[in-house]
Amino acid sequence: EISSGSIKLLYSSPIKVSKIVLGKFTGLMAYIALLVGSMAAIMIAGYFSIENADYKVFFTALLGFFLLGCAFASIGLFISCLTNYQIVAGVITFLVFLALHFIGGLWQQYDLVRDLTWFLSMDGRIDNMASGLLTSKDVIYFLLIIGMFLSFSIIKLRSVRESSDWLLPASRYAMVLVVVLVAGYLSSRPGYIAYLDVTRNQVNTIHPATQRVVSELGDAPLTVTLYTNLFDNIAVHGFPHSFE
Repeated sequence: EISSGSIKLLYSSPIKVSKIVLGKFTGLMAYIALLVGSMAAIMIAGYFSIENADYKVFFTALLGFFLLGCAFASIGLFISCLTNYQIVAGVITFLVFLALHFIGGLWQQYDLVRDLTWFLSMDGRIDNMASGLLTSKDVIYFLLIIGMFLSFSIIKLRSVRESSDWLLPASRYAMVLVVVLVAGYLSSRPGYIAYLDVTRNQVNTIHPATQRVVSELGDAPLTVTLYTNLFDNIAVHGFPHSFE
């Protein structure tokens, strides 16, 4: 829109900036739904040709791929608002993807910061959905990430039309980020997470006998001892510094 000059027509039309951004994102969602729909067609065909197919797992996995695609689209939409060059926008977008992939391993020695970086991490976010376990924290994560970057896009485009200094958009960015971090932190607390195991044999759910044993332990602190094979190639994960 910016390169072709049609963005001026959008700005001069009686349309809010938020509607412009949401309209673009809706088009991207439709495209992602089309791609996911092609995968759904294959899975539906598999349901009729595979005996005892666990179709609920299929559609839970599709939901994960759809949310992941929408999150990627919202990030790319915001980055495209920052530059007029498509190649630069593409490079920066992939750098943001990498940052969200590795941020979960940063500053693990600080409890609060570890919780926040772990929430922001996109690494393995759809693994549970792909295995048939739907959790509220994963769904809320994608919704928050999508909402955050769409809000960033609206703030960026709105700042272009407003004759204000950089403090106003910066404060808006900070406010959105704080709201997302607080909501993400609370939604990722173990006591506030809802689980739905859609697998036929409940393979992602603790066996009732094990649940009874855990309930009999009471509320007293539980000591867990980890044994590590020093000759194993992943022995480093059991070293004390891995838990700092």
